[in-house]
Amino acid sequence: MTGTGGAYGAALKKQLESDGVSKITALRYGVDFDDVAVTANGLQTLAGVDILILAHGLRHGDVMRANYETSRRLVEVFAQTRKSRTGRRPAELPEVWYTGSEAEMHPSWGNGSLAAYSASKRRFLPFAKSLYEKDTVVYRHIVLSAFSSKMGPAIASADWAAKWTMWWIRRGGKYIPVTYTGIAYLHFFKFLFVIKAEANDVQFEVGGEVRVEDGRSDQTAKGGHGC
Repeated sequence: MTGTGGAYGAALKKQLESDGVSKITALRYGVDFDDVAVTANGLQTLAGVDILILAHGLRHGDVMRANYETSRRLVEVFAQTRKSRTGRRPAELPEVWYTGSEAEMHPSWGNGSLAAYSASKRRFLPFAKSLYEKDTVVYRHIVLSAFSSKMGPAIASADWAAKWTMWWIRRGGKYIPVTYTGIAYLHFFKFLFVIKAEANDVQFEVGGEVRVEDGRSDQTAKGGHGC
C-alpha cells in the first residue's frame, strides 16, 4: 500500500486493520519505489502481496509523474512479479485499488494547478478502464470528493472518506464513489460508457478457473490477506 503517511492512506489503513486484514506492507517513496523505478525491496514486496492499494499522489508539483507514471509502473510491476498462489482457493484474484478524484470530471475553473492535477488523474483513466475490464484482476476505482489533509481543508475528513470507501468495497463495489457533491456518481457513467480502455499487455497470472463475478475476489469478501 502506498501513501500510508498521507491523511487518506493512514485512514484507509486503519479501516483495513479494523476489518482484520492480516498484513499491510507500506510501499515507501524513495525506499521501495521512486520517480523512475521500483527498487529490489519494492519488487520483493509486490511479489508477495494479493492487493495493491495506490493511495499516494500530489496536488502540486510534478503531478503527472506522481499520479499517473508511478501508479502505472507499480501496477505493471505487480502484474509481472506476482505469482499465482499454489494451494490457495482458486477464487483469490489479485486486486488493484486506485485513488482517483472527482477532478477527473469537473472543470478547473481557470486554476492552473487544478488543471494540471485533473490532467494527471484523467491520464490514468484509459489504463484504469483496461484493468477494470480484465478477468484476471479485480480493479477498484475510488473516486473521492475533496477531504481535509495537508494539501488543504475541505468539508469532509479523511476518516469519513476511508469509511465510505470500505463500505462500498465490503459490498463488492469496483467503482467506488465517495462523494458529498454527487459528481462521483455522474462520473460513473463517463467511466463506464465514455472512457475507452487502452490496449496493453498487462496480464496477471492466476491459478485454476477464476472469474470476477460480483466485484469481490475471495480475500475481500472473507476478510483479506496481505496488501
